[in-house]
Amino acid sequence: MNGKLVSNAVSCLGLVFIFVILIGSAAAEVTFLNKWGSWGGIGDGKFFVLEDVVLSHTGQVYAIDSALERIQRFDADGNYQLQWGRQGSDDGEFFRPIGITLSDAGQVYVADTLNDRIQRFDADGNYETKWGSSGSGKGHFDDPSAIALSDTGQVYVADRNNHRILRFDADGNYQLQWGSNGSGDGKFESPRGIALSDTGQVYVADRNNHRIQRFFDSEAWVSGTNTFVNGAAGPTSVAVGPGDILGTSLTLDASKGLVVGDTTTVNTGGTLSVSGGSLATPTLLLDGGTITSPDLPGIGTLQFTSGTLNLTGPSGLTIGPGELLGSLVTVGNGQTLNVTSATTVESGSRITVLGGFSSTLLKIESGGQFDAPSGYTNNDEIQMTGSEAWIMGATLTNNGFISGQGRINASLTNNGQVNVSTGTLSFGSSVANNASGFISGQGTSIIRFDGGLANSGSVLLSFASSTVFGNIKNNPGGMVSLAGNSTATFVGNMVNDGTIYVGSGSHAVFGGDTSGSGDFLGSGTVEFVDSFSPGSSPAEIHFGGDVLLGSSAEVEIELGGLIPGDAPRSVEHRRYGQFGRHVGPGNSNTLYQSRHARYG
Repeated sequence: MNGKLVSNAVSCLGLVFIFVILIGSAAAEVTFLNKWGSWGGIGDGKFFVLEDVVLSHTGQVYAIDSALERIQRFDADGNYQLQWGRQGSDDGEFFRPIGITLSDAGQVYVADTLNDRIQRFDADGNYETKWGSSGSGKGHFDDPSAIALSDTGQVYVADRNNHRILRFDADGNYQLQWGSNGSGDGKFESPRGIALSDTGQVYVADRNNHRIQRFFDSEAWVSGTNTFVNGAAGPTSVAVGPGDILGTSLTLDASKGLVVGDTTTVNTGGTLSVSGGSLATPTLLLDGGTITSPDLPGIGTLQFTSGTLNLTGPSGLTIGPGELLGSLVTVGNGQTLNVTSATTVESGSRITVLGGFSSTLLKIESGGQFDAPSGYTNNDEIQMTGSEAWIMGATLTNNGFISGQGRINASLTNNGQVNVSTGTLSFGSSVANNASGFISGQGTSIIRFDGGLANSGSVLLSFASSTVFGNIKNNPGGMVSLAGNSTATFVGNMVNDGTIYVGSGSHAVFGGDTSGSGDFLGSGTVEFVDSFSPGSSPAEIHFGGDVLLGSSAEVEIELGGLIPGDAPRSVEHRRYGQFGRHVGPGNSNTLYQSRHARYG
């Protein structure tokens, strides 16, 4: 019969037996293979009180004999290889040792029972280290009787007469303990055996209570799925945090899964990361800790009271009816929400940010709202995808990119880029476009600066017809440009102390009062519908192209040699149609300011 080797070694007094369990299509069978050893004497391969046997990854068999106070090693077929130990208390000596286990690296850990210590050796029996002494304090023993190692390197010792389990690191540094004398849950009466699973389950043979007790230690969880759904077999709600059942930090990688019947809580100081593993829980409560996950598909309800939520997956976060956080989301003080990809605010939904928030892309649909009452700094990208997309708040600092159409009702400081492409973008409060800032309008677009624009950076209108509402102050160093055969109408007052550039084939129309000492460059057409008042003398304004004056336009210049505003002499005309390219003496395209005159 074909089969699979499931178990290959058990121990008995004086003999070692080897069996296999053959699992076939019918019933399982156990087949005897061979045996070795005999009772009596101290020769190689002899046993007197054979306590335990363990098998290494390389196939060697280690047998511990408490009466002969030694350990013998054999190959898988029982051929004797070596031995070490004798009675005593020096390094490498034993006094009634009864517990033995091996690390993945082949190190041999021995519970040296009546010496009240643990000794560690290499695979050939060479002494490496020891720890422990008689007593009941932390790291002390009274007859350590069993020992087990987790795949994460912790050493667990059953301390028989202290009725407890102690945990150490691989070098014997004390970590924790649990248990005391008694028959209640978690209490022991002379624990004699201990075993670990890959999922961090700790099984203890509670000898004189005639039972097995099972515990969970997150530090020993290396793989597999832990399930907490049956109240008769353990808790149905678990937590991550200092002193909590899942430990301070839990990473669910591809080898791990967690299934919880009720609530999974991440407390202050706790960190839960989902990185390829699975998490299923009806309620996930973030209460001061940190959760990092690509998404949370196995979550029924997410309760976010405080802490940090990092969503790292490509699907990002959607704020809307039926979504993870619902349609009305508040990131309050003490909360931080970080989204690696996109956060989408659907129509009729709102996210209010009082605490920390970042998203590589914030997408606000028409009818959606982003509200930052205390202000917000955008270092990434915001897309506003409809005329009713709203950004609200006290201040908005843009170091990244904002595009689309909608309304921004926050005082904007722009150090990045703002783009309007075919649509209307309204600014309800003041806008400061700093030196590194860039504001552009493309296609048939409308930009409303209802609270005014102070421009020290660049404003570009291109490739179609644009209308700009609101008062603009173009500061020294600021540039307002038209390109691509565009027509731009400025409805509001313009103070130009920087540069306005109108490219070939483009047409700039100024519908309000225009003033300032800045130039109008480029070969396109500049048209003044209302008054044009250049700066105080001595100054000069350069025009690179044609200048048109509307039917109600008024040009006011101050002539040199007079105190500004002092009894000017005026020459009035009801209509002055066009400067053309002859705006100064000769053909210099320069408007010189000499005496004070008004053209109307």
